Formats: sequence, C-alpha cells, structure tokens
Amino acid sequence: MVNKAIFLDRDGTINAGPPYINHIDQLDILPESFEGLRLLGSLGFKLIIITNQSGIARQYLSEKDLKTIHNHLLLKFKKRKIKIHDIFFCPHHPDENCQCRKPKTLMIKKATLQHKIDLKSSYMIGDNECDIALGQKTGLKTILVLTGLGKKTRRNTSIKPHYIAKHLLDAAKWIKKTVSCPQDN
Repeated sequence: MVNKAIFLDRDGTINAGPPYINHIDQLDILPESFEGLRLLGSLGFKLIIITNQSGIARQYLSEKDLKTIHNHLLLKFKKRKIKIHDIFFCPHHPDENCQCRKPKTLMIKKATLQHKIDLKSSYMIGDNECDIALGQKTGLKTILVLTGLGKKTRRNTSIKPHYIAKHLLDAAKWIKKTVSCPQDN
C-alpha cells in the first residue's frame, strides 16, 4: 500500500517558539496548527515532521533534550486526537554539509522508504526557503505559510510555492480543496 503524506516543518510552521528551542516550556504551538493538522489527518494523509535542529550541533540542547521536546509535542497532539506519524530531524550545523539538512533530501528519502510514501500525491508545508526548495527537489507540492519566517521568505521572488497560506489551517483548507477538485489546482 502506498501512502500520501504531509511533510511539515516544525518551528515557524507548527510552533511559534523561539529558534533553538531547548525546553518543553518554549513550545508555543500556533493555534491554527491543531485544527489544520486534524483536517489533514482526516483527509488520509500521514503527518510527518521534517526539521533542521542545528541547536544540537551548537550545543544549545542534546539529542535527549530534543527527544523530550518531541515526545511532549506528540503528547499535546495525541490529547487532541491528532496523530503525527513520525519526526525526522537533522542535528548538524549548516557548515557540516551533511545530506540530511534541508533543503537536501535525505530526510524525505528516509521517510518515503519507511512509510511507503507516494511523493506525487504529497505536500511540503513550511515557512522557510529551505522547506520550499526541499519540496521542489523531491517533487512535492509546496506551501509557504506566512507564520514564522514566512513573510520574510515571501519577499524572495525566486521562491515559487504552489500556494501561499496565512497559516497551517489555511494550507489544510487549500489541500482539501485541491484533493476534492484536483482539476482546479
């Protein structure tokens, strides 16, 4: 069985918290995230977070700290009956030139193999240029949200997402419309 997925950036897309979150108290889930994720889940998409976490390489937090933060995040969603199917993260510093740091494609490749994802029926949602570039490199439909760094990213006219959304709920509503009426997208 092949699945469709929504690949989601974490910070600036789902969470409004500061850069380099190193404690669960810094999680500040954007209010529209809950309803948006619930809608996307109801459409049959696997929800997979793809996030650069160079704070580990910068020694702002450990991988254990990040796991605690992600477990807390998953619990918050579970309490609201939202299932996040997986979280992939890159712990490397940008200067390390690894293959997993967005916009490089290793995290998407791993998720695709592990979850049997059909990239042609899947989406990448994020607030940053690297999120849109990652989606484009892997053949995903791309959505730029104007939360987080989204408004600044939008000013870069070379960024050409399939859709620009106010927030995650707006993105989910657009996806619902395109899934219901594919000839209109």
